[in-house]
Amino acid sequence: MSDAIMRSIHSFSLLYILSIFERLIILFEFSFLFPNCCRTMQLISSKVKWNQAEREQSNVKERLFVKGKIQVYLAGPDFPHIDTKWIDELHDRLNQEGFVSRRPIQENGLFTGNETDEQRQEIFDNDVRLLEETSMLIAVLLNDDPGTYVEIGWMSKAGKPVIIFDPHQEATNLFLVKSADAIAYTINEVIEHAKRLSDRMESEKTQIKE
Repeated sequence: MSDAIMRSIHSFSLLYILSIFERLIILFEFSFLFPNCCRTMQLISSKVKWNQAEREQSNVKERLFVKGKIQVYLAGPDFPHIDTKWIDELHDRLNQEGFVSRRPIQENGLFTGNETDEQRQEIFDNDVRLLEETSMLIAVLLNDDPGTYVEIGWMSKAGKPVIIFDPHQEATNLFLVKSADAIAYTINEVIEHAKRLSDRMESEKTQIKE
């Protein structure tokens, strides 16, 4: 084989190797940049959804605030994957009976786990603020939800009335039961307890003024 042919083969081999090397570099850069691009797009999408949720929550707050009515914090696993018919019915019934039912998920949004640390802190702060703004808590026990238990303890410690709505009659924990002012098994019972506790609060306010 002539030297010219050998040089041609050698040159072709070098070009082929360089071409493969360039492709590897491109693939490496793409694999490094692609996750970051995806993360950036997720953050942008999350921010857009967050801003939209903030506008919706602002409208809810303006609609719910009614001067002179008892503000009720409606606690419970109010999540899309849970059957919330008891929460929905109780929410509507409370508003019909002259209370203002405030659902954290409607006012403060749903925690999905994809939020930034700043957004997580904001959701937490808003939920705490809602607990402070309301005068009574009604907890709907649908499953073993830690958040609901924390809210019950929070309001009980603050000296505010707590009603546990236990439609499945599963509330047996002593600490849980003793943290509540009343336990109800039907929506009618919840309303009766809410009215009684509301009257008690009004009576206590009158005594303080006197």
